[in-house]
This record gives sequence, C-alpha cells and structure tokens, in this order.
Amino acid sequence: MTTRDILYSIESRELGLDKDNNLIARGLLVRGAGGRTTDLHLALTSAKNGLGTAIVATGGAAGNFTIASTAGTSLALKGEDAESNTKTDTCIFEVPAFVGFANGPGGLTVTINAEYAGAGTVGTKTIGLTAYSIAKDGTQTAITVTAPTSVALTTAAKDFVFQLATTGALLGQRILLIPSLVLQETGGSAVLNSYINSVRIG
Repeated sequence: MTTRDILYSIESRELGLDKDNNLIARGLLVRGAGGRTTDLHLALTSAKNGLGTAIVATGGAAGNFTIASTAGTSLALKGEDAESNTKTDTCIFEVPAFVGFANGPGGLTVTINAEYAGAGTVGTKTIGLTAYSIAKDGTQTAITVTAPTSVALTTAAKDFVFQLATTGALLGQRILLIPSLVLQETGGSAVLNSYINSVRIG
C-alpha cells in the first residue's frame, strides 16, 4: 500500500467520502513532507456572503463580493465599487479539518492571493482574515490568526499568508474562514475594486 493509498483511506474514514469524492484521489490535495496534505485550493464559486447567501455576478448587496468571471481569461471575487468612500467586503468559506491539516507542526497556513485595480485614487487598502472552528453542535470558537507583516493590497496580484494556530483537537470539526478586504477611494472621479484571486490552505 502506498502513502497515497493510506492518506486516501484515512481521509475517507474521517470524512465519509467515497473514492470519487476523495480530495487526494482527485488531485485537489497534494501530499507534502511527512505525509501531510497541503495546497487545498478552495473553489471561489463555493464562497458565500457573510450571511451564507450565494455570491452573484452583479448587483451584490453592501459588504458583499460578486463573481467576476470571463471564461478562458480570469475568475475572481470582486469587491464593491469604491468611489469617494471606503468599501469593506467579506465572504465565508467552510472547510473540513482534514487529517494532516490540524495536527501539522505550527498549525495551518491560509494563503490569499489578492489585489486592487482601477483608475481612482487609493487610500486605505488592506486585507484581513478571521477564522473559527465549528463543533458538531454548530457552536464556534475563535482561532488565533497571525497576519503577514504587510497587509497592504497592491495593484499586482500578491500572496498574503496567514497563520492559524490550530491543534489536533480540530479533527472532525470544520473551519470557517472569513477574508475581509478594505478599500478606500479618495479622488471621487473614478472607481477602485478589490479582488480575491485564490484561497489556498496548507
């Protein structure tokens, strides 16, 4: 039996997944050093607004992202239009605490690739992340998140690496991730937008 087979067996037992839905078997999880599974890319189209409602392509409510998709070109979560104001947009991802995630040395890393774009004059431009563990009864407990040294968005796509202080006690639970992008436009004559290009867990 290979290490890959062992990881498949463990993950399937923990999550009740058959082979077709097993993330390692499907290549969505990559085995790292020491057998730890890494590099889970979260589907942006699976993200929800803060209240759990679907993210739409246009006409999103205040504080919500929209889906910006051009087939064959790009897919991202797009923040609200900022013009002579400050926009704070959040979304949520719910992720199972996989074997090898929660018990790795140093906990989890969540890497968010993000940027801002537009012709407006930028003021505040930051990214943040909040995280909670979710027990089987639905109750949530805050997870300590250490932000990167710089949380300033740029006009070039950039990885922001957040460290989550997790332990083996999270196994069998779920993790709620809440990215938050704040973007201010001060000129009043053009629009700025923030973007989330990818969210990865390792």
